[in-house]
Amino acid sequence: MRGSSHYLIALGSGLGAAAAIASTAGLPDSVALLLGCLAGARSPDHLEGELLGMRLIPHRTITHWLPLWLLLAGFSAWLAVRFSLPGYVVLGYALGGLLHVIADLLTPMGVPILTPVRRHSLRLVRGAGGELMVVGLALAVGLLAWVPAAHAGPTVGSPASNALLDAQLLGAQAAKRCDSPGECGWWWGFDSPVRAKPKPTPPAVPSAAQAQTAQEEACHHAKSWSLGCGFVNPHGSFALQAKERDALREAAVMNPGDQNAVYQFQKYMRWMTNEAILFTQMWTYNMQQFPSLNPSVTAPLSAFGLRMASEAQHTHNNVVWHVLHKMHAFFVYFSRSDCTYCHAMAPTVQRVARHTGLPIWDASLDGECLPGFKHCGTAPETIAPAERLRVRIVPTLFIYVPTTKSWLRVSTGISSETTIESRTRQFFEAAETAAKAGLEKSVGGTTPVDFKRQTISGAEVMKLAQEKGLADGVQSGGAGQ
Repeated sequence: MRGSSHYLIALGSGLGAAAAIASTAGLPDSVALLLGCLAGARSPDHLEGELLGMRLIPHRTITHWLPLWLLLAGFSAWLAVRFSLPGYVVLGYALGGLLHVIADLLTPMGVPILTPVRRHSLRLVRGAGGELMVVGLALAVGLLAWVPAAHAGPTVGSPASNALLDAQLLGAQAAKRCDSPGECGWWWGFDSPVRAKPKPTPPAVPSAAQAQTAQEEACHHAKSWSLGCGFVNPHGSFALQAKERDALREAAVMNPGDQNAVYQFQKYMRWMTNEAILFTQMWTYNMQQFPSLNPSVTAPLSAFGLRMASEAQHTHNNVVWHVLHKMHAFFVYFSRSDCTYCHAMAPTVQRVARHTGLPIWDASLDGECLPGFKHCGTAPETIAPAERLRVRIVPTLFIYVPTTKSWLRVSTGISSETTIESRTRQFFEAAETAAKAGLEKSVGGTTPVDFKRQTISGAEVMKLAQEKGLADGVQSGGAGQ
């Protein structure tokens, strides 16, 4: 048969099947069945496939095998009862394909029945006239199925009417007991003959999202904030900040084993620390902009004096780098080739090395060095030093002083160029002070660190380092932090 004939047969038969289930399944399922039937009208031909004008599967063989479509139709009927709308789509598709095979069975060419290879034919349709008769019959059945007279119910009081009412009552009672609509059975299309009174509409209950929004709004006000809110950024509310401070501190101190209580107080302290840093920075800025606010200033500052102080600080910094250079110090950059942060941090440490004049080594913890490093070491040689130095996170930057065998951890993670340079000078000056004070006060072979800003000359540093050293570093099993 021609493709148009198959579509018209599927349309007529689909209309009839949709009308048959409309009273029980409902209109959406009926439409789904009809659309599925039209989609499967030519599925046996489409499943044969085509490549370069040639069929991948011989025509009217396995794709037109009648038992296969009968099995698919039976399985899809179970799906329709089980899953409603999607199941009726599959059922319509199976019925469309089954009608296609049955229509081809009427033609002389036939379709396979017993085996997928040998075809059989009823030889009832020959030529265009026979196709028109089959198409007309299918369309007539489909249209008549939707005529209102065809759905006239049985006479009231007749046995058929009583049986139908009993079935409706049974379905209504069972529906009330059904907790899972997907597993309720066939009676879910009937309307109960007894109309129940509508239940009063309960008052609107706020949704979970609305309740959560209201709770979050309450947590941002001092009067409605409670301990259950946890830490909330006060955003300029001194009253809310004071209430959070007292409540969170009391909860953390009195319940040290409660992880959330300690965590919320830690969040408050982190926020307070950031605010204190900002306050300190603004305080220092104001004293620089308005010298009269600085109590240590006894005479007006001039531009010449500020310039001299800046140059003196710059000269001191250069002396520190010169001393480190004479002690053959160099940077050691622990990294990994697959670490995104290591690649992002690499240009910064390279600029620090160029600015200070100190060499830098890339200590890669895998087998590949980062690009741009002149000196490099790879695993497994770098693993043991990293373990001795307790390197747990990369990137990590150390400065190593060979003459004293000292390791100073400069930064872990992402740091700025200014931070690295200032820490290097600060930590080295602390090591100088520790060397000057003597190593007999050290504990566990680690140099005591004193962060007082006490500076000694490079010659004194060299002399003290030669006499006592700064730390044993890796060889003693410790690491200067």
